[in-house]
Amino acid sequence: MGGGIADKLSAQTYDDKVLFYLRSGYDLLFFLLVVIILLNIFSGIIIDTFAQLRDQKTDFTHNKNNVCFICSIDRYEFDRNGDGFEKHIEKDHHIFHYLYYKIYIKNKPKTEYNGTESNIGDDSSWFPFHRALILERAKEKDKEDEEGVNELQLKVKSLEKLIATMEKQAA
Repeated sequence: MGGGIADKLSAQTYDDKVLFYLRSGYDLLFFLLVVIILLNIFSGIIIDTFAQLRDQKTDFTHNKNNVCFICSIDRYEFDRNGDGFEKHIEKDHHIFHYLYYKIYIKNKPKTEYNGTESNIGDDSSWFPFHRALILERAKEKDKEDEEGVNELQLKVKSLEKLIATMEKQAA
């Protein structure tokens, strides 16, 4: 007497073959539905959960290795326009420098703040989100180079006009 469904069912006898086959079919159907299908449903849920955890870990590892934690700019930008991603995260935006500064500000009494510290306080809007000095300098340099190229193009056009007028006068 375990208190399960078997307590409510009558014992099988081989005298009545119709009841025997119905009972065997019922037991087989119960086995198929409950044991196999529900077990597969639970295993599928578990496997999907582990796949999501694996994907989250892969995304975290990718971001850790390819995106600056401080400015959220990816490795490609620094490798293409700056001095490289590794130098950027070690020198420009070293995470522990920001952490130490935040701890320093948090532990310092507000009455002893200097001007910069009083503006920063507990606010984190001063973090260079999507900004990096090396990239801004590279953009300024590109702009200066573009202006230089435009200036040279204007000089070449004016020289071409001058040559054309001189050829007309010589002819």
